[in-house]
Amino acid sequence: MQVVSLNPQLTIKINYMGSNVKVGSTILGDNICDATSDTPMMSWFMWARLRSTFLSRIKFLDQTCCDEDDDEIVEGLKKMLAYEAKDLAVDGWAMLCKGNKIVVCDLGDTMLTVMNEYEKWKESAIVKGFDQAFKDHHEMLSRSIYASKHHPCCALDYPCNFDKVPEIVKCPQCYYNMQKFVTFRCHHDILDDEGSN
Repeated sequence: MQVVSLNPQLTIKINYMGSNVKVGSTILGDNICDATSDTPMMSWFMWARLRSTFLSRIKFLDQTCCDEDDDEIVEGLKKMLAYEAKDLAVDGWAMLCKGNKIVVCDLGDTMLTVMNEYEKWKESAIVKGFDQAFKDHHEMLSRSIYASKHHPCCALDYPCNFDKVPEIVKCPQCYYNMQKFVTFRCHHDILDDEGSN
């Protein structure tokens, strides 16, 4: 990773939310950024809260007769929840926020590429601001990545007892229709791991 020289008036805060013990230890040891607890239980709770928020939002939109396909919050939550898939969890993901607004959220390698290509968009950052220039460069880069259909597998889980499981869901990465599977999942291993420590 290359070091990027940014505007000295720009303050960037980084927070690691993963469950990788090695990464968490390095972050804490080198004081690179803030890190949440690196226990699998904390990671599980984060994803559980996101799933709960996602399902609550869909129910709310259904009750108010709004279309979830046009809802920015649902789309953002779908994208976040797709990162929980094992294929994506290995590579990681990153989110750029400004205040309480999410500017960009994507896979870690794509976000890192945008940062490493800072020289290509730094003039735009002076004119448009860091967040908008980052977003513009990210969108340009994403179009070329997803046009080739080479992105990791995305998954989006709906509980089987949920009132409104859609027949068709578009991939939050490439926007093609996703395949539908039935999955059986057990989470007791996380609780057992916690209990044995």
